[in-house]
Amino acid sequence: EPPYAELFREMDIQMFEGMIPRTNNEWVKSSNGENILNMTTRTPLVNSKGELFGLVGIARDVTKEFYLEQEVKSQQEMLIQQNRLAALGEMIGNIAHQWRQPLNTLGLIVQDVKEAYHFSELTEPYIKNMSFKAMEQIDYMSQTIDDFRNFFSFSKEKKLFALRQSVSNSIDMIVGEIKKHEIKLEIFVPDELVIYGMINEFSQVILNVINNAKDTLIQNKSKNPFIRITAKRDDTKVEITIEDNGGGIPAEILSRIFEPYFTTKAEGKGIGIGLYMSKMIIEEHMNGFLNARNSHEGAIFTISMDAIFQEDEKGICDV
Repeated sequence: EPPYAELFREMDIQMFEGMIPRTNNEWVKSSNGENILNMTTRTPLVNSKGELFGLVGIARDVTKEFYLEQEVKSQQEMLIQQNRLAALGEMIGNIAHQWRQPLNTLGLIVQDVKEAYHFSELTEPYIKNMSFKAMEQIDYMSQTIDDFRNFFSFSKEKKLFALRQSVSNSIDMIVGEIKKHEIKLEIFVPDELVIYGMINEFSQVILNVINNAKDTLIQNKSKNPFIRITAKRDDTKVEITIEDNGGGIPAEILSRIFEPYFTTKAEGKGIGIGLYMSKMIIEEHMNGFLNARNSHEGAIFTISMDAIFQEDEKGICDV
């Protein structure tokens, strides 16, 4: 058909001008009118004098592979959404935990105002002080909701982001649970480390790994439990490790933990896609690597990615 002929002619002209082979994916119409995707390779032919006298082309029908790839991508997106919904269910419990203290504080303020009225102590300075304290708690609760909503917003946009900020976003989601169980959280992440990708998806990976470490520490009743997050870089790579002292991953299942729907948690406690999705995000969406191994104390998850650097001071803190 004329539109396809004009396109292919333009491709051939570009190949001849550059005198280099060219590979394209081309949609064409078959004899029965179906759309077919061909992977074509065209190579210019030259004689002994270097003069162009023709071309040779090879075409392979990759339509099935194309649609299979689209189906795999669709399934992966479904798993990401499923994991986010599962994590969202856990986060509701975390919100409740983070709100408990400010709600108690607000309750005490209301009782105090009631008592002040009873004893005729409702002076203007008193009202201003109580109003200020109440608004502090309300602002904290409002910020908590904003943090959770932003964390679970779904975006395909890739951008540069600071690794430390992503780690902090993840920790904010479960810091209440970590403190509740007296788990020491150590963060050694330089401020200048910058990576490229989808910040919310990456934060979800960090959250998944920390959550697994937290659950293991609680389940095994580890003595002096800790989770340590460390990042370091060389000339081209940044390596993030998340380590715990929860006893490690049993050797017989270490090779299976990244399989979809594989879980060691009790029924109702996990659906087994968190680590699978995490590996998919790091390795397929962000061109990195995610692996796990055991130390003498527990498990170590390692994420390796390309690093982008910016000038800044190093920051180290404990929570």
